[in-house]
Amino acid sequence: MEKNKNEIGHDICQEVKMMSLSIKKNFILMAEKLKKIRDEKLYIGGGHETFWQFCEEDCEMSESSVSKMITTYEKLVLKFGISPAKLLKSWNSAYLIASACETKEQAEDLLEKNLVPSELKKELADMKSGGECKHLWNHVEFDQCKKCNLKQKNYDEKDN
Repeated sequence: MEKNKNEIGHDICQEVKMMSLSIKKNFILMAEKLKKIRDEKLYIGGGHETFWQFCEEDCEMSESSVSKMITTYEKLVLKFGISPAKLLKSWNSAYLIASACETKEQAEDLLEKNLVPSELKKELADMKSGGECKHLWNHVEFDQCKKCNLKQKNYDEKDN
């Protein structure tokens, strides 16, 4: 008996969900391995003079991307002791969290909220300013709050 469109859709959605989880797990494992390769200079055995040369040539990853992965792993997993499993839901926002948080509690709170990046940026801006910011906009090519750095596009003249 052939599957109907809903059954096929359900199966494909489940496959993609599992693939997504696999990608997130591999990001964490990759960050751990990249740190080990960098710290122990294991790239030399692969014929590379520098870690960044290894990343670019063998992994086809930019210095910026690798640096963000390692920084996130070092701060959230090693420094704060947050289990890699807790990072799975929020791995795409984990670098923002690692960059902004001073304590394990702050990081865990934000990870638990599982915010989309735009919501996370607002939450981080509020956290930085000590609460809901009463924005004082600084116009550049967009409006930017002088207190919390929240940015927004300026389409029309605004009343402060």
